[in-house]
Amino acid sequence: MSRLDATAIAKFLKSIPAVKHQVAGPFAPGATVTSFMFRVLTPGQTAARGKRRGTAMAADIRAAMPADATDCGRIIFEAFSAVADRHGVVPDFPSTAAAVEFAAMLTSHPRIFGVVAELDGKVVGSGFLWQRDPILGVGPVTVEPGVQSGGIGRQLMAAILQRARRAAGVRLVHLQRRLGCA
Repeated sequence: MSRLDATAIAKFLKSIPAVKHQVAGPFAPGATVTSFMFRVLTPGQTAARGKRRGTAMAADIRAAMPADATDCGRIIFEAFSAVADRHGVVPDFPSTAAAVEFAAMLTSHPRIFGVVAELDGKVVGSGFLWQRDPILGVGPVTVEPGVQSGGIGRQLMAAILQRARRAAGVRLVHLQRRLGCA
């Protein structure tokens, strides 16, 4: 991603009006959990293998690291391309390499929090929280097309919203080629 692209994204994010959301929690020790909760693992922690339950999949959710950029970028490209193909529009990313470059920026930026979903030790999804302003931005959140509709995107969103629970507000970040952001 070029500096011009990053500037366009920042300008776009600052132009979006704030939307306030209420998120359940945090829960005190011993309290009854009233919403989905997922354990977010920090780099270096060991996660149990993901387990499939019926059609829903329980993925391991952990913090994204720069080493995840290639997998995240591939999934971002495939997911965005699949949606673009279904709707007959131009994809947001022209190539896997462009999406990997974008994912490298996301996973290494100190003010962007990322999570990845793993099934059997393989990264199958990712989501990011832009923490650069009091109103935080969510996106992109993507899941490998072959495992979509299994609840993994919901798990990624739950982890992101748990991280954002004390924010003044949260908004969706939508990248579009016409804005010069991809």
